[in-house]
Amino acid sequence: MDIIASHQAVKFAREWTTSGKGPLLLEFVTYRYGGHSMSDPGTTYRTREEIQRMRSTQDPIKGLQKYLEEWGVASEEDLKVHYLVSVVLSIMLITRSRLSIRQPRPKLMSPSRRLRLLQNQRLKIFGPTSTSRVPSHRS
Repeated sequence: MDIIASHQAVKFAREWTTSGKGPLLLEFVTYRYGGHSMSDPGTTYRTREEIQRMRSTQDPIKGLQKYLEEWGVASEEDLKVHYLVSVVLSIMLITRSRLSIRQPRPKLMSPSRRLRLLQNQRLKIFGPTSTSRVPSHRS
């Protein structure tokens, strides 16, 4: 799960196919660290050691971090600071946009008004048929 190798493979495949040389199939091998659902911890069919080994040796984000550190682009501390700053800025932007946009208050609708709206929607969808009347809630 190497981000740089994946990028190079996609770049090659794009050049290959757009130059008219024909189709090309790319296979990406992935690994699911967690289970398939909330009720599946993922340790029923594999050991915790396997998951930890895959996480420590095959994690694409950690692999990219290693490249950036080896190439002298950023240190581990630089990446942590950059991550924290981006998280804080994202939170600030989200909060600011939510505060600046006034949300209209939802209008309370009476049951008879809601019934009329449902009947109108059903008429628009199905047309005037004998079964288009929505039963009254007072029946």
